[in-house]
Amino acid sequence: MLPAEVFANMLEEELEIVTEIRTKLRDDPSLEPIIKFLTEDADNAPPSIQKAYREYNWEEDLLWYRGKLVVPDSETMKDQLLREFHNSPLAGHPGQQQTLELLSCNYWWPGMKSSAKEWVECCPICQANRQAMHQSLR
Repeated sequence: MLPAEVFANMLEEELEIVTEIRTKLRDDPSLEPIIKFLTEDADNAPPSIQKAYREYNWEEDLLWYRGKLVVPDSETMKDQLLREFHNSPLAGHPGQQQTLELLSCNYWWPGMKSSAKEWVECCPICQANRQAMHQSLR
């Protein structure tokens, strides 16, 4: 059984991630039009813009897409989340699909599926386990 400290650290680390997301959201130029729309002129925007951004929300200085927290375009932050949901003792190195499912419960970024696939394919522990499993089947 895992010690309680593992769970406490996970919660703390996730809170740190959310805080970091909050500070970096406005620094991401790709999110600037969405944030501006949601915080300044949603009612006056053309119908095409309203339709394009209708699944986004701005709450507590965080950007949400379909109820999931939007992660800014930061490789460091994405890697931190992938590490948390794939490499951590609680995650236990799940495969591509399960890593994506764990991540997508709370987070979203464009290309998240590709990011999860690439992360698992490049994971040295997963690759070593895959090779060991294939060798034992021979």
